[in-house]
Amino acid sequence: DALPRLLGCRIRRSRLREIAADLGADVPFFLDCRPAWATGAGEILRPIAAFPSLDLVVVVPRRRVETAWAYANALPPLAELTARKRVRNGAPGLRPSAKSLSLRVSNDFEHGVAAAVPDVARLKRRLEALGARAAVMSGSGSAVVGIFASRAEAEQAAGKFRSPDMAVAVQVLRRRPVRSA
Repeated sequence: DALPRLLGCRIRRSRLREIAADLGADVPFFLDCRPAWATGAGEILRPIAAFPSLDLVVVVPRRRVETAWAYANALPPLAELTARKRVRNGAPGLRPSAKSLSLRVSNDFEHGVAAAVPDVARLKRRLEALGARAAVMSGSGSAVVGIFASRAEAEQAAGKFRSPDMAVAVQVLRRRPVRSA
């Protein structure tokens, strides 16, 4: 909604999705501001109707990962990706719980990126040691996200990270935030 306002014009939703996809495969996810299963390169979205409240910690190490590098160097072979997809794809209409999501989080980039950027594995281990139900690398890296049982636990865990790592506790929005005038 911000782009049409900035430009002072109306943009069809389908055109807005095209623009978002041109910016990055995962950018369309942020247009709807609601939880969804993302597949493909992040551009194929299946909304999740009933999503649990989740308290997360996002940790970013100093070393960043270029998306182009991750696609060129960190993905497993296509046959392996296809096999993984069959095992973990959610059923349409699935009503996930915090526990079931914790068991399902995965990222095809993680193993390859972690091999080149040891901070990814280090941060994942640290989040788990601090009580995360699960931890996974976000996108093509290098941020790592941990799922915690409560906001208090997430905030406490985020406070344990020191420079050069940056950590923040966040909560999943289940609906679009209310705009202030």
